[in-house]
Amino acid sequence: MKRPGQAPFFPGIQYLRGFAALYVVTYHANSDFHFPILANGYLGVQLFFMISGFLMTFIHGQDRGLAAAANFVRKRLIRIYPAYMIAFVPVVLIFHFMPSKGFAWHRDPVNIVRNFFLLHNPSQSILGVSWTLVYELMFYAIFCVWVIVLRQPIYRLLSGWLVLILANTYFFQLPTGKLLFLDQINLYFIAGCFIALFYQRIPYKTNGALLLLALVVFVLCPFFSTATITIFTTCFILCAICVLYEPVQQFRFLIELGNASYSIYLTHLTIIAVVTTFVKQPWIIPVLFL
Repeated sequence: MKRPGQAPFFPGIQYLRGFAALYVVTYHANSDFHFPILANGYLGVQLFFMISGFLMTFIHGQDRGLAAAANFVRKRLIRIYPAYMIAFVPVVLIFHFMPSKGFAWHRDPVNIVRNFFLLHNPSQSILGVSWTLVYELMFYAIFCVWVIVLRQPIYRLLSGWLVLILANTYFFQLPTGKLLFLDQINLYFIAGCFIALFYQRIPYKTNGALLLLALVVFVLCPFFSTATITIFTTCFILCAICVLYEPVQQFRFLIELGNASYSIYLTHLTIIAVVTTFVKQPWIIPVLFL
């Protein structure tokens, strides 16, 4: 939804952001409890990627030229790095002063610098969730260069990228550890972009019942099939419905939860680790009953 003179605002997207963040949190917190319904919380990451694809296309899909590219880069860096630095630095210090924790690459100066700039190998992420930011920045770079700088139609980027990923998945099978743009997880960025293109051409209003149904399908679907196509389809449906959903009444708490989703996502692993370590101390139980 776009109000006159204002930036685009989609309440459904805000709700979805909050849901995705909490779903990832419960997934990581579930390691000590093993509730089956929370075992699929990793899918929250895919939802975040799809939301990014949608918003970049909807907001910046018509941007062209070097000035627009500079503005795009500035906005993305401001969005990503300040919060990331606040979450990243304490974790670096923890691994530095607690050498029994983690691996050697957690304390490797070169890897620390690479992590600082989010140019590291995703498998060596010092802040556990930062591997997703590596993919996020890669998507921003591809989008900015192709669409904004080179002024090429976005549908050519999406179709070409889709073909490359599928060709590598089923034929070439090149290692995606170094060729990140060929990783299947990029399909969620592409799907989000397609949702935006669809929305711009065929605005459609749905209702809360469909949104609730999509959430239920999204949570329960992996119990019946863990195939990539099934997960991808449910994510696509959920994101599309949240984009198209325009509630009569906006829920302030859910909007604020969506606003805080990035901070929650960045810090939750550290908080869970600290709390878990604290709770497992032998003296904590007697203290709780004083």
